[in-house]
Order: sequence, then structure tokens, then C-alpha cells
Amino acid sequence: MDWKVFLTIFAAVFIAELGDKTQLATMLFAADKDTSRMVVFAAASAALIVATALGVLAGTLLSAYISEKLLAYVAGVGFILIGLFTFGLSLNFFVPVLSRAIADIESSVMLVLRAM
Repeated sequence: MDWKVFLTIFAAVFIAELGDKTQLATMLFAADKDTSRMVVFAAASAALIVATALGVLAGTLLSAYISEKLLAYVAGVGFILIGLFTFGLSLNFFVPVLSRAIADIESSVMLVLRAM
């Protein structure tokens, strides 16, 4: 095993997960006095393992068709777009657009429900 690669991946994922929604959700489940901490730990660990396995599988499949360099660019652009979207949300930039979209969805659902 290449320990340098292992520690680099571990550090990157560990730092990315700190304070993430996953950790916050796990903290909320663990705060429930009626829930076993071992069950929370086991379930959260299993979920992270499955999510990571899907990421490895997707990366493996994509690398068969897309060069590693292009994949890195696409991932970088994706991170930038997510960052800009998050920044826009903090400035309420997207609120009018999202509000209209939600209202359209609600009216469509209501029309479908009335037709039933």
C-alpha cells in the first residue's frame, strides 16, 4: 500500500467531511437519548462506505471513457459552480428564481391532485 497516497486521500476526505451535513446529521442522531450510539456509528459508517464505493465506481467508469486531466477539469469546474451557487444563495441571489420554480411545482402538483 502506498501510504503517501492513503494519507493524502484520508486527509482530504476527513477535512471535507468536518462540519459537513453528514456530520451534523450524525450528531443529531447521536443526541437522541433513546438511540444507541453504536447503532448511529455503525449506520453512519456503513452509509459513508457505500457512498464512497459509489464514488470509486463512478470514477473508475468515467476514467475508462474520459481522460484523467479532463475529469480533473470537470470536477474543478463543478466545485467552482457549487461554490458560486452557495455564495449566490447566501446573497439571496437565487431566491426569486427558486421561489418561482417552487411555486410552479406546487401548482403543477395541485393540478395533478385535483385531477385524481
